Amino acid sequence: MTDRDVSVVPNWEPDELFFQYIEQAQIQSSTVQLDPNTASPPRNLPRLSVFNNSDLLNDRIITIVVGEGPTERKWSVHEALLSAKSPYFRDLLNKDDEARKMREVFFRHTQPKMFSMLLQWMYGTTFGPATGPRIFRYAVPDGEDYTVSDYIRLYILGDKLKIVGVKNAAIDAVYGYFNDENASDIRCPSIVDVQLVFESTPADSPMRRLLTANLLFHLFNKKRTNLGSLPQGWTEVMSIDHTVSFALLEMLAEWGWSMGNNVPPMRIKNRQSFHDPIAIDDDEPVKTEPMEE
Repeated sequence: MTDRDVSVVPNWEPDELFFQYIEQAQIQSSTVQLDPNTASPPRNLPRLSVFNNSDLLNDRIITIVVGEGPTERKWSVHEALLSAKSPYFRDLLNKDDEARKMREVFFRHTQPKMFSMLLQWMYGTTFGPATGPRIFRYAVPDGEDYTVSDYIRLYILGDKLKIVGVKNAAIDAVYGYFNDENASDIRCPSIVDVQLVFESTPADSPMRRLLTANLLFHLFNKKRTNLGSLPQGWTEVMSIDHTVSFALLEMLAEWGWSMGNNVPPMRIKNRQSFHDPIAIDDDEPVKTEPMEE
């Protein structure tokens, strides 16, 4: 860990209307099948508009098949939107004449819930209030509808599809959960989730840094109940996957602590420190915006 991750001591809250906007967008434009049982659009909401390029919704429709067996789900999505938001889809759907005739894309090993969350971002950054800020927000994990593991898997999916905006939005949600100063409990990343991130992302992944920083903060928290031993599950994972152990030691070394000196008060830096940069592009009109400290 470097000084970009932790600072010596000198959020946004999710918009509850967001998912209602998505439902309204679904009905107004017949776009994404987020909920086949949706009956009618929410009332008394600000009028929706399409940001910048309405051509994103004027192209052919691609069927995305996610999962398999009883969990399989299908979504009908605008090809132009997929190509504009994801370099992965842009390459897949335009690599040759045969690809340009493609009508179905299969993601058998992806969880439908993760793809649904991905589509929320895709259409949520295309539709928004006709007036007001263009900020996309995922809900902070509540342990019921959305868990930390959900957002970690969403981040991995965003990384696979090369969608920086989704990765940053997932970072925001995970950061908001582990760095909630009002939380009554000490929150520590699941070592299983950490292992999954290390198995599925490159070495310079911001999610790796964020989770590793939170692991160390938990390990040295004086309120931890099992001081003097590793938290539950750590030994089993670290004895198998030494990359996690090495990352923890590497970060700890970079803190520059020395024996005989008091540990200075520290805090994990703001969420933007863990964002991937987003190139300014006409096809990417909305991004996760910086939040005030």
